[in-house]
Amino acid sequence: MLWTTLPKSLNLASDIGDRTLLQNALFLLSEIYDVLGNAAQALAAYKKASAIKDSLFTIEEQKRIAELREQYESEKKEKEIQFLEQARTLERVRSERERTIFAALTLVLTVAVAGVGVALYVKQKHQKVLEEKKRTNRSAKAYRGSTARRTCCS
Repeated sequence: MLWTTLPKSLNLASDIGDRTLLQNALFLLSEIYDVLGNAAQALAAYKKASAIKDSLFTIEEQKRIAELREQYESEKKEKEIQFLEQARTLERVRSERERTIFAALTLVLTVAVAGVGVALYVKQKHQKVLEEKKRTNRSAKAYRGSTARRTCCS
């Protein structure tokens, strides 16, 4: 029974392109030929099954490599995105720090200019007071001098 259905299974597996089924059927056929003592046909079926197994393994390995490559590229892109986000955050912090420093320097400069302005104003006011005192003293001396001349000469 198995002997009659096995060739049909081989043809069906080949027709539908099921390489795994074809591989299994060929390995089974190899064992049957070996049991029957037909070493040459057993070896031929075994070699065909092994070749299919190797190609399936290669296909699976290629799929696995493709999956790994895709995973690697995905992780690489994710890391690149994280790096760019960190760089953007760092740039934003740096920019905010520069604005804060600029604002502080502007405030210090404004206070310094105002301080110099107030100091100049106070100095000028003090100078006017001194000039006024000098004028008053000169006027008082002149008045005393003229009063002293009047009293001495009259």
